[in-house]
Amino acid sequence: MRQQVGSRLVAVVFASLAALASISGCSRQGADSPEALVAAYLRAVRTGQEEDLLALVPPDVDARAAALAKIDRYRGSQQAEFQVTYVPNDVAPRILTAQIQTPAGFEDSVMVQRLDGRWYLMLGRRNGQPPGPSPAATR
Repeated sequence: MRQQVGSRLVAVVFASLAALASISGCSRQGADSPEALVAAYLRAVRTGQEEDLLALVPPDVDARAAALAKIDRYRGSQQAEFQVTYVPNDVAPRILTAQIQTPAGFEDSVMVQRLDGRWYLMLGRRNGQPPGPSPAATR
C-alpha cells in the first residue's frame, strides 16, 4: 500500500512539473527532424501561436521579436499548401536552410540547426550576444 501511494505521488509531481514548464514557456523542445521542425514552425506562424514558435528555438536564444515578425508575415495568409526545400550549408553540415514556397508565390525561409540531437530554429540571437553577426560568421 505504501509503495502504491508513493508511486502515485511521484506521478503527480512529474505531471505537475511538466504542466508548469509548458505554462511558463520554458519548455524549449525543438524537434526530432528538420521536417518535423518546419511543420511545427508552419503551424505556429499560421495560427499566430507565439509560445509554440518559441518552443522551437534553443533555450538560450532571445527570439521573441523575430518570432513576432515571422507570425506577422503569415498573418492573414490563406495558404494551405507549402513546398519546402532543404538546402545544406557547405560550411556547417548541422545547419540547413528551409526554403518555403506556395503555388501562389508566397516565399519564406528559415535556418534550422541540429544541437544536442534535436533540431531548432535559428531565430533571434543568443542571450548575452550583441546584435549583428557572430564573430565566427565574419571570418
